[in-house]
Amino acid sequence: SPKQQLEEMKKEDEGGEIDVNYKEFKRQRDMARRSPYPSVIVEVQSTPPADFGARSEEAAMEAAAKLQNAKREAEGVSSDDVQKLEALFRMSAADKKTSSDGDFYDALGEAFGKKQIASQTPLNMAQTWVLKNDPKFNKQTSQFTTSNTRMVDQAYEYVFNTMAMLIAENDSRKGQTSYIVLPKFVPTSATSFDRFAGQISNIIRAIPSMKDKVLISTYHPEHVEKSTQSPVPILVLTWTK
Repeated sequence: SPKQQLEEMKKEDEGGEIDVNYKEFKRQRDMARRSPYPSVIVEVQSTPPADFGARSEEAAMEAAAKLQNAKREAEGVSSDDVQKLEALFRMSAADKKTSSDGDFYDALGEAFGKKQIASQTPLNMAQTWVLKNDPKFNKQTSQFTTSNTRMVDQAYEYVFNTMAMLIAENDSRKGQTSYIVLPKFVPTSATSFDRFAGQISNIIRAIPSMKDKVLISTYHPEHVEKSTQSPVPILVLTWTK
């Protein structure tokens, strides 16, 4: 009320201390309360402290275990698979007669139903896709290089360093195709990747010794044409001389 505000101002004057921020807060609060309709205002002064007791630790451990189980199920690995694998390792350590790793891996195959586990890197994915979809690929003459760069300056540097290395190895690469795999460079924007390739072409045309030597093209997961939708961004160098 105005009377309470006046008493608070008198107390501040008597104490000799005026908090400008607090006064501004009260002014804005009073303005907010001038609503043309009946309103209910709830002011939260503080929050209760967190419970760091034994019960909270147990709850945290249970939540972590549930999250780990959910991740395993999402990745196709169940708790039964983990138990089987642990049992196999215990058996392998206890069995002194086993002289080679063949028996152990045979046991792995029997436990998991002869499933084959193979790691797929971006380079492997790119090579497999190019082998199936690019008619220019030649297993005798084509080359693959890869970089995990995310920055455009580093991508420019890597591409031109790769071109310089290839030219230094063999100045005449007519008819050959080179593939530069950039899995982390604009992987969700085909337009940006194509613009990057266009700028590389512009730079190459400005260099007299290279302007008619190499053509630039791209494959990208976000391309409209299905025939050029590679699993990762790939910059293709087609050598004409």
